[in-house]
Amino acid sequence: MALGALFSQTAHTANLFLRLCYFSLVIKRLLSAVLIFTIVGLPAGSKQTSKAIAAAPLHVSGDYIYDLNDSLLRRYPSRFGGTAGNNAFKTSHDEFADAVVALLKTIMAPLDDPGTYAELRPFVNEGSPFYNIIAVVPGTDPVLKNEFVLVGGHYDCTTWTLDGAIDCGMQVALTAAVLKAFVDYWVGNRIRPKRSLMVAFFDGEEQCLCGSVSFTTTDAYRGMNHLASKNFDLPPQASVVAYHDTDMIGANYPGRYFGRSDLDFMPLNVSSAPTYTDGEGPDDRLARAWEPYAATAPAHAAKFMLYRQDMKAARDRLFVDMRTKFAHTSFTYRDGQTRPLFTESQKKYVNIQDDPADRSDHSVLILQGIPAEISIGIWDPNSSNPGLLSYHNANETLEFLNYMYSGQQRRSAETILGVETAGMFVAYTMGANKPEEGLFLLGETGAP
Repeated sequence: MALGALFSQTAHTANLFLRLCYFSLVIKRLLSAVLIFTIVGLPAGSKQTSKAIAAAPLHVSGDYIYDLNDSLLRRYPSRFGGTAGNNAFKTSHDEFADAVVALLKTIMAPLDDPGTYAELRPFVNEGSPFYNIIAVVPGTDPVLKNEFVLVGGHYDCTTWTLDGAIDCGMQVALTAAVLKAFVDYWVGNRIRPKRSLMVAFFDGEEQCLCGSVSFTTTDAYRGMNHLASKNFDLPPQASVVAYHDTDMIGANYPGRYFGRSDLDFMPLNVSSAPTYTDGEGPDDRLARAWEPYAATAPAHAAKFMLYRQDMKAARDRLFVDMRTKFAHTSFTYRDGQTRPLFTESQKKYVNIQDDPADRSDHSVLILQGIPAEISIGIWDPNSSNPGLLSYHNANETLEFLNYMYSGQQRRSAETILGVETAGMFVAYTMGANKPEEGLFLLGETGAP
């Protein structure tokens, strides 16, 4: 009897213990749910009775840019497109293109919008196959959704570049990070763009600019039995309101040469559609002298001038927000000296000027009357410090980029802040953290 009573008492105690554990688990889950709703906010479509949640500002992650570039370089070296010397040879070009399409789809997935897409658009140049990469987030405004804000760069590399960390790896990683920042911002704040956003990674830039030429040739997308014919209703000349090109980007303001506070900032050079009446740099005369621009750009000068004003306004907003919203007021360099950042006097290092006939895809769109610019890192042969970033050779690696930023080959805070700033500038030229759409920006509206 005593043993039976002991078992009965033990079972009763165990039952009470299990009940207590169960109720404790229920309470914890309820508290967790309350905590999640407190942090994240009410689900979309729920009525919010408390005061409105402040929208978190859009931010482009420098760590994301660096890590993505590093990962792509390791997995897909040598991305020359088409043929070399009329002889086909094996590169990672096609595998890279497929991987980028998959990446763009993954980035856009949180929008849960059946109108988003990413695809390859094939074309042929001199008998060689090429593939432009196109991705679209449709706008929500009934009229403005038919207009595109285009961002990207070329993704092909030269035959003699193994890594292509700066030309062409960085522009792919940076553009992907900009797209991700917009998607995260839209989803997190339950808003959508008014205009449509298009990402374009052009192929064949190094050989012939043939990717952007194909893109701007209306007949290239007519009567073709693939996705492009149903996803591209108007030619770029009638539908693209602005093109934000990037190339050789990465080594730029607010980085100082080799991470030394006594050396100058590395410039972020922004070569914009020529206005012939405005410019901050000494190379404006080159744009005036370049015959194709001289023959076509004056007809679009008024539009290009408005675009230039928007570019400068974006730079001004960026400098204010980097100090106030993102707390980048100063930086301590490797020599131990702390210097201020994003000051009024430093705006000149984001050098916005008439495009000096730079040979890249933005020139093709400018000739079509489309407002466009290209953002490039170090490219200043007249600088008192080393002003020309080594590229198109075997030294074009992330280690070399790190060395330019910090004097060391490993990843550094200087590098991360530099690529973050470049990404933020591109995003701000597209309308980041600015609800109004103006003539060239994405704009914002409530999520459908």
